[in-house]
Amino acid sequence: MKFGQHKTRCPWCHETHSKQNKLATDLSTHRDAERIVFKCHRCEAEGIIPLRDNVVKFEPRTNEPPRSTRALSELPPLQSEHIAWLSARRLSLEAAQFFNCYAASWSKGDAIGFPYIVDGAVDASKVRLLAEKNDGIRCWQAPRTFFGIQHVKEGDDLLIVEGEPDTLAMKECGVAAVSVPNGAPKTVKGGTIDPANDDGKWQYVWNSKAIIDAAPKIILAVDMDEQGDALAEELARRIGKAKCWRVRWREKDANEVLIKHGVGAVLEDVNRAEPWPVEGLYDVEHFAKDVRTLYTEGLGRGAPTGWGVIDEIYSVAPGQLTTITGLPGSGKSEWADNLMVNLACNLNWRFAVCSFENEPRLHIAKLISKRVEAPFFRSFDRRRVSETELEAGLEWVKDHFLFVHQDNGDLADLDSIIERLKAAVMRYGVRGVICDPYNFIARPRDMSETEFVSLMMTRLKVFAMAHGVHVWLVAHPQKLQRGADGKYAPPRGYEISGSANFFNKTDNGITIHRDMDEAPFVQVHVWKIRYSWCGQVGEAKLIYDRDTTTYKEPRGETEDLL
Repeated sequence: MKFGQHKTRCPWCHETHSKQNKLATDLSTHRDAERIVFKCHRCEAEGIIPLRDNVVKFEPRTNEPPRSTRALSELPPLQSEHIAWLSARRLSLEAAQFFNCYAASWSKGDAIGFPYIVDGAVDASKVRLLAEKNDGIRCWQAPRTFFGIQHVKEGDDLLIVEGEPDTLAMKECGVAAVSVPNGAPKTVKGGTIDPANDDGKWQYVWNSKAIIDAAPKIILAVDMDEQGDALAEELARRIGKAKCWRVRWREKDANEVLIKHGVGAVLEDVNRAEPWPVEGLYDVEHFAKDVRTLYTEGLGRGAPTGWGVIDEIYSVAPGQLTTITGLPGSGKSEWADNLMVNLACNLNWRFAVCSFENEPRLHIAKLISKRVEAPFFRSFDRRRVSETELEAGLEWVKDHFLFVHQDNGDLADLDSIIERLKAAVMRYGVRGVICDPYNFIARPRDMSETEFVSLMMTRLKVFAMAHGVHVWLVAHPQKLQRGADGKYAPPRGYEISGSANFFNKTDNGITIHRDMDEAPFVQVHVWKIRYSWCGQVGEAKLIYDRDTTTYKEPRGETEDLL
């Protein structure tokens, strides 16, 4: 955002506009060098945002504008036409009243309202036409919780369905359930949700964090279709797969099973819920779908790195841990940052960054420089990042990077880091994590370095698997001896300072090595690949641009120098 006056859509109330007014710009802002002042002329949200380093603190949003609420006593009672609609779905009036369903008004016809209740009042509502039509659902204020969450107690199992009628169906069967507020995503790629949809639509997960954390078991009972599978996968990824179970309905959803087969069938399907496969012993049914896909499509690869010569030996798969090492000044941190920029640009990934040696403002400046491919600071013979590119770059970094920053001067401990990383996945849907370097993580006094490295690698690996993210760990090598030619050999996993577990427990191992006699070329050595479908042990070379801190593939005349 440039300095001066601007108008834009209000992030708090624009979702409540009619379709004709979705582009309305009700939020007025004024930005100067120190702050942004904003005010919405529709919902009257207002506040001041100080401009500080882009450091994310995982706390509930401040300056939350007041939302309109409705008292439960104001909701019109259900009429005969609503009772008939419920009966057709084998849903009782008592179940609907339990969730405070009401007779909603809509110019298109009779409708039933499903209120989302917060602190005993109606915070939002989903309104559904009784007649089946394509455009049969609308909202009064954007729901920001699960439907029915007010009836769930902390410490109980949490069963999640895909629609409000499914919640009522579970009530008919004597089972407490909640529904996601916005259904399954319409855009699914390869059985997973398009990362471009990882936005505020998932706020309800974060807002229910206390109940989710306290629940011994999360039972995902969403629809049996491709979108439902993708919804279950993303919910499990954000919540943590280790505590998730999946219901395999014999029909499309809970309400359809109730209609066609009755209460007993619903309970039978729920009781047969399967633990989400993370680690352990499972029967073949857990993997049958994946095996069939393997048969028709082959092994495939992880996500491409953005450098073709690197993709031949290394790709990025979710749930894995990669260790990066290299001599001081070799550019290992810059390479890791460039890899994040490539994945953010090409695949729209989001990252949580624990970069303990980087001051946030300088780190952000380097990310912008890599994104724009121009020097951030003034250069003698090259165009620097323009003011327009700076503002666009700041917005881009804001959309794709979170910074776990220890600003009190103390070392961060492993527990606090993993807790913040879990929050980053749940709230923002991050898909990659950088820890750079590991030795800034506080080690307990009663634990040897070897023991601590083993524990750290194990916990980071379990976190990666449970949440479907890729973790990169940057580690410095031990002091090495020069060879007969006066040069250092590229360090490998067993040369990393602290423990052989850097080699033993990592999934992938990479060394970034710079031989000044080969400048501007940089060697990328892949010295471990646990799973052959992700790559292979090998070496490639990239060209390092010092001004923009970017790595490029050799092209044209430079290839002759390799």
